[in-house]
Amino acid sequence: MKRIMHAGVMLTAAFGLCACGGNVKNAETHEVESERYSQEEINAAIAVSDILPPPTLTLRGGGFPVKNANAFR
Repeated sequence: MKRIMHAGVMLTAAFGLCACGGNVKNAETHEVESERYSQEEINAAIAVSDILPPPTLTLRGGGFPVKNANAFR
């Protein structure tokens, strides 16, 4: 009985997490005033994130960063 209840809870959690997906390609955003950052600082942060390459490190097993995770398979 405990296994059935445990499986039910796990399925409910899995379906709950899967339901978070959706199509965000046509999402609309709007700008709001920031109390902490000026618009120049926000634009500078966006510009920096556009020119940085994506991270190449992946986490494996114990959480140690590995440059080539396929080397250990």
